Amino acid sequence: MYQVYICDDEQEVLLQLSEKIKRALELLEIDADYTLIHDARVLMEQIDKNSIDILFLDIDMPYHNGMDIAGYIKEQKLDIILVFVTSHDALVYRTFAYRPFAFLRKTCLDEDLAEFSQRIGKELEQKKSELILTKGTELCRIRIKDIVYMESEGNYINIVTT
Repeated sequence: MYQVYICDDEQEVLLQLSEKIKRALELLEIDADYTLIHDARVLMEQIDKNSIDILFLDIDMPYHNGMDIAGYIKEQKLDIILVFVTSHDALVYRTFAYRPFAFLRKTCLDEDLAEFSQRIGKELEQKKSELILTKGTELCRIRIKDIVYMESEGNYINIVTT
């Protein structure tokens, strides 16, 4: 089951957004547990405490804006599928530094969610078929089907691939 977090400081928008996201993921038969958060400070606490698979993040919020939170996620090298949500279309180019999976405009939400839906199923399938490890300060992705065997050697794990 995937952990989907949706964060928007406007309660009414948060509820509308969550309903549309749930519907879109249910149509793809993606089994998910949803957490709705309307305070960016609470989200920051949750990021450190919980495993988040997909995060729908409003950019313009008090206390911590979406860019600050995305910067923290990037700095911590967390493997979270990040989807920015905003009514400020002009901010799309500023989000590229954080390598978001998608950008949903509140003004074109249905249209953008349709495009998102076409891509997310494939991305989640790929994530299930990869092993993501850290080697020093870099992330390494290894396709599970390429692993021949793994062996423990003290505090290290040797992974032999094809």
